[in-house]
Amino acid sequence: MQMYKTTLIRRLLLLATISIISCDSDPPMGVDYHVHIRSAEMAKQMEKLCGTLMRCPGDTVAFSDMLDVIPSFDSTAFQHAVILSMGYMASMPELRLDAESHKRLTRHENEFAISEASKSDKLSGFFSVNPLTDYAIEEAQYWMKMGNSSGLKLHLANSDFDFFNADHLQKLRSLLNVVDDPSMGILAHIRTRNPNYGTKDMEVFLTQVLPHTSKATWVIAHAGGWGGYDQATDSVLAQVIDAIHYGQIDKNRIYLDIAYVVLPEAAKRRLPYPRETLAAQEEKFVNRFRSLEISHWVFGSDWSPTNNTSEPYAYIEDLKNAGFEENELNDIIQNKLPFIR
Repeated sequence: MQMYKTTLIRRLLLLATISIISCDSDPPMGVDYHVHIRSAEMAKQMEKLCGTLMRCPGDTVAFSDMLDVIPSFDSTAFQHAVILSMGYMASMPELRLDAESHKRLTRHENEFAISEASKSDKLSGFFSVNPLTDYAIEEAQYWMKMGNSSGLKLHLANSDFDFFNADHLQKLRSLLNVVDDPSMGILAHIRTRNPNYGTKDMEVFLTQVLPHTSKATWVIAHAGGWGGYDQATDSVLAQVIDAIHYGQIDKNRIYLDIAYVVLPEAAKRRLPYPRETLAAQEEKFVNRFRSLEISHWVFGSDWSPTNNTSEPYAYIEDLKNAGFEENELNDIIQNKLPFIR
């Protein structure tokens, strides 16, 4: 109870600092397109992973559900969130689960996320799967038949995907063929583990992957990177923006989210970079952001409740501190894509 009171007080204080929507305006339909929850079983697996890799900001990884998400909404900003299943974590090589175990955990996590999202009209649920697994097509067909998922979450880094592997490309295309539907979204963490990830990878995505869907709506997570804003992310983002401007891709079906591109203070303290470097990266991102029509951007916080990550309001403050204008943030959070029902 004390923890709940503390969290509530913190949220109220945070709301008091935010002036994104004036009091005399009609409240917008604010959407956070990038929120994660996790079942108790996935939390256990992730905690084991944290113990191995030593990359977690807290001591534990906790269970979270829709009751942790809904209280973050307020009529002044957000009324909807896209809940992304963390099923893609199940087959992550570092977890070292056998094939049957990660297949079972993938289904379990997808059922958990979709079930939680279905409890509120303020939530849309995405299932997730590693496209390289033998059960990827089966899992996608299952959720398309169920009809209660709004989209697919892809995480190509966790899936150990390689854009220059023909077999990987074919498996991804086959998966996309299953989910290519006007009612579906595809939110994709495009950046892979390739240490030289950059424009060549994005060129393969734009020319050999994206054309295999003609109906679904794409959201490229983290502006094409995986958090923060390094040179590789800037290069691929510039490439996507040029592709949109020059009509090389269907601009009505591809969007970018800004999740975790601007790093929160806690994350900055863990990085071995001077503050001047991080500030320069943020400035570069803001300038690049402004080179694309704002209608192509959507808001994402990459919030994972109970795991020391920034909830939507806190991330808005991070973005404002990085140089985003209030009117820009107003527009971003109100962008509503076709799969939001």
